[in-house]
Amino acid sequence: VFAFTLQFGYPVGFEVLLRGRTPGKAAMGLRVVTIEGLPVGFRHATVRAVIGLLELTGTFGIIAIVASLSSARGQRLGDMAAGTVVLRERRSGGQPTAMTFSAPLGTEPYVVRLDVSGLGNQERAAIRDTLRRMEDLPPAARAQVVGELAEALAPRTTPPPPDGMTAEVWLRCVAAALQRATAASQGMRLREPSRPGGTTSPLLARPTAATRLDTGTPAGPASRPEPSDQESSDGTDTGFAPPG
Repeated sequence: VFAFTLQFGYPVGFEVLLRGRTPGKAAMGLRVVTIEGLPVGFRHATVRAVIGLLELTGTFGIIAIVASLSSARGQRLGDMAAGTVVLRERRSGGQPTAMTFSAPLGTEPYVVRLDVSGLGNQERAAIRDTLRRMEDLPPAARAQVVGELAEALAPRTTPPPPDGMTAEVWLRCVAAALQRATAASQGMRLREPSRPGGTTSPLLARPTAATRLDTGTPAGPASRPEPSDQESSDGTDTGFAPPG
């Protein structure tokens, strides 16, 4: 009875009750699933255990090793007969944390007045993904992606971007306003993340004449700023112009 329980009860019982994991598999971060990715059932676990009596116990695992090395999915004979595969579970490096966006320094009054009710879930996801992934883009591509998204979404918000505000700063303002609106609707108090050194992220999009950062010196009509690394190779301006 003990030998039967050890040979069949242990793998079958645990794999069915623990959704494809025995204590040993759980310790190694492994799980048995069907080839369709579904949890194993009693039939799958039983077939694996019965054939395992030959390829694991009867031959000291030699057949199982040869079969798994010969299989593209790493299956032993029991897995092939049962239609299952052993996978290594992905483990997180720590507890997930929510993304937060603070208003860029000096834009807090604008963020408070910013109405983002015209933006839906699709637009919110686009803003979040763009701000999250733009650090991996080259400067020219980053400026283009941010500028195009800002120009597409600006008509759906009020008030329009102030003079001198670049596309990246405006997107960060919108993200901060969206978080404030969500927190207010859920009755939560939004905690602003700290800014290292009290500064904001660098601005990539060079402002045009209509959106030039205020430096206290008016720009003449014939003045033309020197090309920068934020300008595309064909000389096209990548700055953000507020709507109408």
